[in-house]
Amino acid sequence: MEQTLDRKATRGYGTAMSTIPPLSLEHPSVQIPCGDLVLLYRLHPADGKAEFSFLPASRLADRVENRDNAPLFPFNAVSEGDVPLEFRGDNRSDPLLHLHLRGEALALGFASGRSMRHSASTHALSLIDQTIEDSDASIRVLTRLGHPSGIVAFHEILWTRGRPGMRCQCWLENQGEDAQVIEHLSSFAINGLTPFAEDDAPKRLALHRLRAAWSLEGRLERRSFEELHLERSWAGYSHNLLRFGQCGSMPVREFFPFVALEDSEAGVVWGAELVGHGSWQMEVHRREDPVSLAGSHADYDFGQWSKTLKPGERFDAPAAYLSAVDGDVEELLQDLIQSRAELDYPEPESEDHMPIVFNEWCSSWGNPTLEGVTETANILRDMPVEIFVIDDGWAQRPPEANFQSNGDWIVDTDKFPGGLAPAAAAISAAGLTPGIWFEFEVINEGNPAFELCEHQLRRHGRTLQVGGRHFWDFRDPWTFEFLREKVIHQLRDNGFTYMKVDYNDSIGIGCDPLGDDEAGLGEGLRQHLEKVREFFLEVRAAIPGFRLESCSSGGHRLEPGMIGLGSMSSFSDAHECLEIPIIGANVLRMMPARKNQIWVVLRPQDSRDRLIYGLCATFMGRMAISGDLVSLNETQKAVLDEGLDFYREVHEVIRDGELRLFQQELGPSYRYPEGRQAVRFVDLSSGRLLLVCHSFHDTPQSAQSIPLPEGRWKLKRSFGDGELLLQDDGIKLSGMQDFQGSAFLLEREL
Repeated sequence: MEQTLDRKATRGYGTAMSTIPPLSLEHPSVQIPCGDLVLLYRLHPADGKAEFSFLPASRLADRVENRDNAPLFPFNAVSEGDVPLEFRGDNRSDPLLHLHLRGEALALGFASGRSMRHSASTHALSLIDQTIEDSDASIRVLTRLGHPSGIVAFHEILWTRGRPGMRCQCWLENQGEDAQVIEHLSSFAINGLTPFAEDDAPKRLALHRLRAAWSLEGRLERRSFEELHLERSWAGYSHNLLRFGQCGSMPVREFFPFVALEDSEAGVVWGAELVGHGSWQMEVHRREDPVSLAGSHADYDFGQWSKTLKPGERFDAPAAYLSAVDGDVEELLQDLIQSRAELDYPEPESEDHMPIVFNEWCSSWGNPTLEGVTETANILRDMPVEIFVIDDGWAQRPPEANFQSNGDWIVDTDKFPGGLAPAAAAISAAGLTPGIWFEFEVINEGNPAFELCEHQLRRHGRTLQVGGRHFWDFRDPWTFEFLREKVIHQLRDNGFTYMKVDYNDSIGIGCDPLGDDEAGLGEGLRQHLEKVREFFLEVRAAIPGFRLESCSSGGHRLEPGMIGLGSMSSFSDAHECLEIPIIGANVLRMMPARKNQIWVVLRPQDSRDRLIYGLCATFMGRMAISGDLVSLNETQKAVLDEGLDFYREVHEVIRDGELRLFQQELGPSYRYPEGRQAVRFVDLSSGRLLLVCHSFHDTPQSAQSIPLPEGRWKLKRSFGDGELLLQDDGIKLSGMQDFQGSAFLLEREL
């Protein structure tokens, strides 16, 4: 049987820091234990640059020294050491922080236009000092670097005891006499990968990324360094690198803000994710043997970002969360989720039991009415559903308006006579929490508010328009006051304590910045989104017991900051597609199951298999139901009732259990899925295990093997038609035909 430990309960606590000297010329190499990790700092002997890396503590003894010279040809003695210095790379050191100031030299080696790392600004930084603070709650390592201009750069690692990973935060202070224009500042830079190979680690390095597209979120991609053309050159002169990310106000479009590097021979994976609502970039870089990973806000080259830092001012780069595991990328991803738990906004007590949500979007398709809301709420009265959300379509839509009516937020009294209060009262009378939908950051063409351009974002002096949409400028105090009235007062006055916030297109690369003639469009975007976040926080604080659902065309804002700010996040807009179980499982790699809102849409034409298939998908997170609830027959209602009851019994295992994903023979297509999938939640503290299984087209008829934690387990309850056999070596799952779902609750025998 699998030897599964309760990793939450067994995190190390490090050792006392009083015996560890900080990094200095006298101590050019420092190791700092932080639970399951060891931080490694070094002053490189050749140039005195400060470097940072880390690795699992269990593998510290397995490190090897990198070779001094790489052989150029396998059949003679010529080595890199014989190559003239002007042709050789200089990044045996990769500094722990990268900076570029406008006007200073960019890097040689074909990097300009592809990366702003290793510029003259970076290499002008020198170590000022390092402090190591050890407390009962955390270990904090702060490294200060100085630039001749008077810019002081700070690199902070904060490890919270009991957490598997750590936070990296970098910032600048201008302590000089002149203003400086920043064009790049890294959030993190990890050097010296991989420390387990003395050479360039051929055929053993791979990059992991999470790809994203609308209604197709979270595909985990693994590609070798050779496939990505990330081998080093013969002389190590060129900067061989890969930069990826996204620009705009939807941080999750082509990729999630995550990167990981795997050394398959050593069995170790390093990874990082960035926090931020806007543009970002990751860089994988090498010149000689070692590889470095770095990430940051999208810089001047990638995202038209620049910012003036005046004397006495400070600028913080987006935070990053880092970890490494002696294991695989699935373990790493779960460690990162646990490591950033500090970002979670405090939730009302009602969230502890993960209440089921009903949203009428796939019932009315944008045409909610008081009559329809009341009828459905009365049906839900006798079900274990606790939240009712009125979705888009409740606001007045002028005749000339397009599909949506965002902007003025005037209630359509033809649909809701007397306004929204009677609808909220009808929901409350049925014993449900009233919720409502907003998309308050945009204004749609045809609404009177569309003409208030003086309060909207501009690009190059003209109102920024995407399709038929303008965007409120949240840096404008008028916007805050307008939306307080339209959003906060409307919620509070009508008795809504739950809001679904949508956001259905991106600003793009940016908008005109304010108060900085040297700043780029990317800085305008950063300024605006910082204020958007402030408004979200104001909404959350304004109403006691308030809950926030984040939706941006489904999954376009599934980054750590917005996930933390919301009570839950929409997993996708794939409301009633065959690929829902795959997407629902995929996004568990970036957010905890308790926040992963997955929809099941109910239709009168649904077969029993179809209903069970959809309901089982919701057992991977927060159940949200929609559809033609009023039209279901008694047989369908019985299946629904059984699924709801099963969910209520297992919700604590979903909330507290450790996750493991098993995707077997999964074909390349999500729209035409093949193979099968199982998601396992293990809560050892309660001695319970939940297994959620789905089969797709051409599902293998052989039994699927799922490992069990150590101990004796018994089946307590199941939902669906799969057959489960408990054996000494784990679970054998069989009996599932194409496009079926099953779920099993197991208990450990004492």
